[in-house]
Amino acid sequence: MARPRRTSRMTVEECRCLDVDAMRRAGIFASPTGSTWRVAWKSADGESDTTICYAISANSGCVVLCMNVELNDGASKGRMPDGYSIEITTTEPRYWFRCPLVRNGVACRRRVGRLYQPPGQRIFGCRACYQLTYDSCQRHDKRKSALIRDPLALARALQSRNPRQQILGIGAYAQAVARLAKARRR
Repeated sequence: MARPRRTSRMTVEECRCLDVDAMRRAGIFASPTGSTWRVAWKSADGESDTTICYAISANSGCVVLCMNVELNDGASKGRMPDGYSIEITTTEPRYWFRCPLVRNGVACRRRVGRLYQPPGQRIFGCRACYQLTYDSCQRHDKRKSALIRDPLALARALQSRNPRQQILGIGAYAQAVARLAKARRR
């Protein structure tokens, strides 16, 4: 049984994602300048709720992804007023996005492989700018891992009179047994 989330921070799994490696594999960066593409995300009911039109252009010697976001979610239906650009840099053989977000008047420009668009936001940005975390980080309990690594501490937790320590020990024990079973199946 997974541990419930400990914080209210949004996770990357809850966001739309632009992946520079997936775009490279699709041949987008090898396409002629001015080529256009369209990506649509669907809502839970199967309807298209956001469509992104983008094109690659060479702007003063650097590659730029020109974005145009079209929202179809009812409340903010329509095209984003002034599209925006995302700079793409390269360190052979990899491509990178430069985060386009501006926070407190300062452009981030962090070099990242993925950009995220949380629900309710119009611009894709890096994980740090949106303060996103991963779902696995939210569910991981370092205390259980510490007990699994220290069998004597695990035995003390299981024999403790403190119910919270006992529950933590039982969870760590169950996790250790599951790991062993998984290792035996390999």
